[in-house]
Amino acid sequence: MWVTPVILICLICLPRVFCIENKGKLFITAFPENVAFYDPVPHEHILLLTAVTGNTHVSICVASVEKLSKTLKAAATEMVTLETPVELDRSQFSQNSVVIRSTKDITVLAKSKRNDIEQLLVLQPVNSLGSLYYIPTLGLGEGSQNLLGYKDFYGARGKIVIINSEKKNTVKVNFNGENSKQELEPFWVFQVNVSDSLPVSITAQHDIVVLLTHPCSNTTICQCQMVVTQLRPTNTWGTTFVVPSAFNNTADSTPHLIVTSDQGVTFNSTLQIGTGTNSPYSVSHLVYDLKTQYLNSSKHFSVTLIQPGHISELTPVSSFSACYLLPEKTSISKALVIAPTLNVSQVYVGKDQISSEVEWKTVDSQPYSWAMIDLPSGEHRVIWHPSTKIGVYVKDGENWSEAISITTEPALQGCLLDRARYSVMDQSGTWAEMVGHCQQENGELLSINNEGILRELSQSLSNPSKQEEVWVGLRRRLLNGEWYWLNKQPMNITKWFQGQPGSSEDKFCASMSLSSDNNENFRWMSRSCCHVLKPVCYKHNVYFPLAAPT
Repeated sequence: MWVTPVILICLICLPRVFCIENKGKLFITAFPENVAFYDPVPHEHILLLTAVTGNTHVSICVASVEKLSKTLKAAATEMVTLETPVELDRSQFSQNSVVIRSTKDITVLAKSKRNDIEQLLVLQPVNSLGSLYYIPTLGLGEGSQNLLGYKDFYGARGKIVIINSEKKNTVKVNFNGENSKQELEPFWVFQVNVSDSLPVSITAQHDIVVLLTHPCSNTTICQCQMVVTQLRPTNTWGTTFVVPSAFNNTADSTPHLIVTSDQGVTFNSTLQIGTGTNSPYSVSHLVYDLKTQYLNSSKHFSVTLIQPGHISELTPVSSFSACYLLPEKTSISKALVIAPTLNVSQVYVGKDQISSEVEWKTVDSQPYSWAMIDLPSGEHRVIWHPSTKIGVYVKDGENWSEAISITTEPALQGCLLDRARYSVMDQSGTWAEMVGHCQQENGELLSINNEGILRELSQSLSNPSKQEEVWVGLRRRLLNGEWYWLNKQPMNITKWFQGQPGSSEDKFCASMSLSSDNNENFRWMSRSCCHVLKPVCYKHNVYFPLAAPT
């Protein structure tokens, strides 16, 4: 039964949207105060790093001090427990940021733990950050209960944690029309208390991370726990959200949804919220009796889910993905999957389609359905769809959070990271050296045994800025002088320059011309195998492993 949520609307202005993945080569975060930085109960601060492809070197620095340097295999998850002092105290400025770098794409899951209570946070890579954020209004006004809990000694209802990226930055925090400007050095942390004069917007010269957190949010009478979420920049907002009734997961945790938009919003063509006028300030409106699991508007907005002891950003339909990772070494036990109703039978967990016994529930009268899937705890799991994008949330204890997006575009064979293509590599070497180099890059030296490959080459490698000669996978046999392709396919076509191939005295390998002159483009010539050239590699499709490495 769908229990009515409370919807809170904040009215503000924004740019438009783009789709994001959670993999990247640079991540920045911080561990906010958990109950109290001086708490005698031990706190654990953990990072789970998962390599998307093999031979990925990762490093972690805390306050500019290196804590890890290691190379990971594809799909391998490294659990790193950071020693204290990594948790932020109550200083306004801090250099205690956590910076994770890698040579290839990785994903990062942060975990703050106190006793048996933990908070999971999927980190967004720097390439998915933004420079404009709006803060959900957490105080509901005089006489109303605050969503996150009580005020602390300093009158704060929570904190905004701003973490600067790689460049020196100017950050402006708008307090209902009054700007506070701060200059931040690379990777510095700046904390702002959330009080009755709530910050409305945060703008920066360069991209930043913005965390919304409370050190001791109410859970039950006389008990509290830290909550934290990474806010979405305005360019990742959407126009459609699916809010499954499963988010109402316990009797005492009716969900509150904070909807943040640039102006008055009409949902589902009938329910209108807000004044309908643009405003640079935060204006809150309570809406009761909203009995829908589907929020759709012509305006872009964000949705924040708040329950006792939990806060998280929901994923707009425009940011759904085709493949999600649930890394090993976590206590995630359930996944909530949202899929187009016509495609629910094609959802996979690893190499297997989900059971036909899974109960799918339709989202009102909309073309989406959702289902709960039980998962073995602690194992590497991948949830994906071969033909459409889906949404996935995971349940850790009683709390929901977004799953880690690996790829946005669906593919029949799994989680496609990189499509097959022809590439002129940057490295030069002898023919034999470049055979090995292509193999290291998950490919092979180019073989051209049909006209179709020539057509593909003309689309991907035509019209170079200058004449260039490159190695291809064509070689002469030592015994009889016959030419053959490395992929062992027959020579169905030939594209030799006039007078080629040359004598077999020392020219046992072949190169190809890349030229803006169509008469010379893709023509071959024989070369000494010791000549130094760049290669053209045919790089195969690269998929994320559906099973954990052994």
